[in-house]
Amino acid sequence: LATGPEKGAYYNYDPAPPEILKRTKKIQDKCIAHSVDLKVAALQLPLLHPSVVSVIPGGKSAAEVVANSLNMNETVPSALWQELKAEGLLREDAPTADP
Repeated sequence: LATGPEKGAYYNYDPAPPEILKRTKKIQDKCIAHSVDLKVAALQLPLLHPSVVSVIPGGKSAAEVVANSLNMNETVPSALWQELKAEGLLREDAPTADP
């Protein structure tokens, strides 16, 4: 839910259930505390897994494509990933070190 815990958000092609919205809010709060936009974290996390070689975000407009490109170049502190793990918001075994 890179859009954040907004009313009307979708999860797995269905309206996001309350527990997913609550979890997303917690993740978003941790991102804010580390000065990281939720979209940046959502785009970059998959690339930390050794079997993922690319992320192809969809863009509805040229502005979204540019924003996605900029988001991929933002720095995400490793402390964010560690805090998400410590809070149970990210799996403990999720790869979070730069390859």
